[in-house]
Formats: sequence, C-alpha cells, structure tokens
Amino acid sequence: MDPWTARVQVNCFGGTSESAKGLAEAAITACEKENGIIGGVQVILIRVDTRVASHYDMDVDTYQQAVDFFVHYYR
Repeated sequence: MDPWTARVQVNCFGGTSESAKGLAEAAITACEKENGIIGGVQVILIRVDTRVASHYDMDVDTYQQAVDFFVHYYR
C-alpha cells in the first residue's frame, strides 16, 4: 500500500494579530508530528508546510493567520 499526501490549510481568526498568531501556534502544537488513526484514517505523519503572514480584513475588523500542513496517510 502506497502512502498518500494531502495539504490542509488551517485559517485562524482573531480580533488582534497576536490572537490570530496564538491560535495558529496552538494548531501547530496540536497537529505537528501527530500520527495514528484519525477519523478512521491511518495517518503516518502531519507536518507544517508554510505559515502565511498575518492578514487584516478591515471590512470585518478581523486578523487572519493561515498555516498549511502536509498530512501523510494510507487510504
């Protein structure tokens, strides 16, 4: 069985740049290097790919911080 790879983006929103970045760091802490059966799928490894610079949306007065992960798994 050959492994598959998916890219997953997690978007974190906050009222301040610091809060959005804090949520992104929490997502990284929770997900990076995880493995095992997740949602019925055998995950080999999750690793951080990129962290996108924080973005401010003035229309909704919210900051966004995105983090991309690679998820290596078996189908």
